[in-house]
Amino acid sequence: MRRMLPFILATGAAMATAQTAPPMMKFHPQHHDAAHQLPGTIVVPASDFFATIPAGDSNDGRFPADTWFFNNDTLNMSVTGDVTAKLPVKESGTYHLFVRSIGTAQSSFKVVVNGKEDNGIFGHGPLSWRRGGDFLLKPGTIEIRLTSIQPQPSLNVLVLTNNSAFSEDDLKTMELPPEVKLLHEYKIEPSNIVKYGDVDGSGKYAILGITSDYSAIIYANDGHELWRWKAPAQDARLRGEFEAPGILWDFNHTGRDEVAHWRFLDGKEWLVLADGRDGSIIKKVPWPSPPMPHVYNNYRMAVAKFHPGDGPDTLLVLSDTGGLISLTAYDKDLNTLWQHAEHRQKDYFGHYIYPYDVNGDGIDEVVISHLCLDANGHEVWNNSRYFQDNHDHTDAMEFLDINGDGKPELMVGQSDVGTLAYNAQSGDMLWQNLTDHSQQVTAGWILNGSKTPQVVTNGRTYTPRPVHPAGAAQTQRRESSGSQSNQIAVGGGLGAQLYWFDNIGRELETWPAHPLSGNPNFVRGDWYGTGKRTFFWFRFKLEPDGAATLFFKGEVYHMFNFDHTGAEQVITLDGGIMRVCGNTNVIPHPILRNAEYRRLIANHTHY
Repeated sequence: MRRMLPFILATGAAMATAQTAPPMMKFHPQHHDAAHQLPGTIVVPASDFFATIPAGDSNDGRFPADTWFFNNDTLNMSVTGDVTAKLPVKESGTYHLFVRSIGTAQSSFKVVVNGKEDNGIFGHGPLSWRRGGDFLLKPGTIEIRLTSIQPQPSLNVLVLTNNSAFSEDDLKTMELPPEVKLLHEYKIEPSNIVKYGDVDGSGKYAILGITSDYSAIIYANDGHELWRWKAPAQDARLRGEFEAPGILWDFNHTGRDEVAHWRFLDGKEWLVLADGRDGSIIKKVPWPSPPMPHVYNNYRMAVAKFHPGDGPDTLLVLSDTGGLISLTAYDKDLNTLWQHAEHRQKDYFGHYIYPYDVNGDGIDEVVISHLCLDANGHEVWNNSRYFQDNHDHTDAMEFLDINGDGKPELMVGQSDVGTLAYNAQSGDMLWQNLTDHSQQVTAGWILNGSKTPQVVTNGRTYTPRPVHPAGAAQTQRRESSGSQSNQIAVGGGLGAQLYWFDNIGRELETWPAHPLSGNPNFVRGDWYGTGKRTFFWFRFKLEPDGAATLFFKGEVYHMFNFDHTGAEQVITLDGGIMRVCGNTNVIPHPILRNAEYRRLIANHTHY
């Protein structure tokens, strides 16, 4: 953990810390039905145990190759501490226990239902569906306890049901909440970043995938490949550490989006504007970086509105090769408008470009980490005097009026510095609180009964990842992985949990109790088509009571009106599988989506 920053007082801003905050508000998570429940059947997926997951356990998939797993989820029990979940029983009756689990030759666990221990042993050996004993249950809340754990067993799902003939096949129609409808599933090249736009004027979104070596592939709305540009192998080893550069936008006001991206041609790096229909080059200019060889730390693009009139059509390009970092503004014909460049260590200016109309005059300012520039490239504010260390950079930003003064504040996940709120007009800090390595951040009206919005941070943790033998079964770590191994990666690596704050920076709670494995993302939008935003994190919907419900089989990546229904759909991305999911009950209705809305789609980032 890093220090609390003494200069907060010097800015005249209020400081909120864990020491000055009131006692944390304890959320009271309730069981949100995650599956299509049948009468007399209670499905308890692995995710129901995540709220109280012990330190050391993980949610990494332990999936035998080409094997279906309920909700694509497991609870991997790497420590011997008990794990519990509470859930409602609606009907009295005798319930038969079934458990789907996997483990090693030495691992195992037992199940306790409402204080009564089952005689069965689970999580032992290959993936299995096993019948346990019977339990007489009455309406009310019961506890399920996983106990007598001999590491490393994994639970996929357990079922309590009146149906003694209940089978694994019965589970396949019961995944995820009934309000979630899979609208599209695309198989694409595993991509470093995916962007969306209308390349043919049809009104339908095409898909741009840029792979880790910066190759670009365009897929039509129906999933077939339109074209690809393959990056040469030269220096590919230096690329792919972070999000790749590329964007879809109608710079020429033709009703069709062009593709702006990086290409390596004739031994040189180029910024290319290509026809979205076939990839042919419309214009190219040298990429704004020092001569090769160099590394590729942060190459990014965004679209800004720097003049009144037709709408956003200025292309911003961030080029960070370590040693020299530049932000360059181009007009629609790739003529340079201005450039701001500084000699800094890699990552100093963060990982993305955030154009936003900070002062409400209809023209964007642009923020990169500690620096805010106006539409002419002139400095609006600069906090570099406080943050000389490149490790103090901002990883993600969110603009929202959190104090009700009619002006947007700037909330940031600022690496090891924590979660911070700034005055977006002046750069003055309003508050700071520590949240592990602060990665993504979101803000809005989420909790019931709150008179102010909340700020929620995805706090990242780093721990060693132990590796354990998997016995005879070959495994793959995630649905998206195509590789197979005879070892299981359990726990460790990247983890994350949510830190909740009120609008003045007082910590409310963390969820879950210990980090889940992964590097999750936030998305938020009009899921129900009512004009109110719903918030999602990782594979979960954030509930108004502070709990979270597993909603998706893949990790949330983006959210917008992909299908033009009047609501907004969630796009999940796991390697080469992209899914578009919407609310089952939405009645399609027309709604105006202007250039500003399309820019929100185009400027999406996930680092």
